[in-house]
Amino acid sequence: MGLRQRFISSFREFFLYHYTSLEFRAKILTFAISANPTYTECSKEFLKTISLKIYAKEPNRAEALIHTTDEYLLKLYEDNHLDSDWMLKDIIIELKRHKRYANKIDIVSLKEFENCIEDEDSKIYFERVLEFLDNLKKETLS
Repeated sequence: MGLRQRFISSFREFFLYHYTSLEFRAKILTFAISANPTYTECSKEFLKTISLKIYAKEPNRAEALIHTTDEYLLKLYEDNHLDSDWMLKDIIIELKRHKRYANKIDIVSLKEFENCIEDEDSKIYFERVLEFLDNLKKETLS
């Protein structure tokens, strides 16, 4: 991570409008991507594509989403400072605080990540993750 990205990462909440919304999206993406046992180039390309889709008119915000998600994924995959259970609990807490965040869970877009998963067990796990997120979204919005 470059010096600029470290600086932005450290002070992201001061520089980004609605930072908690972006962070929620990053947690959703992290939770979905982490269904794959490794963070592959395909995963990185998916993250870039979906971030640019979400923030099509705000490239700096898309970049911030990529970096925030990358940080979470690094903590999950390499540093072991986070686990998916913590991430899931945090997503549920945020949905209780901000019910409108449920609209940020785009199952159709997340489903595209399945193309990055090679082994059958991980695909099954990923499908369960999507099913869980979809049910959580429906439950929150009802």
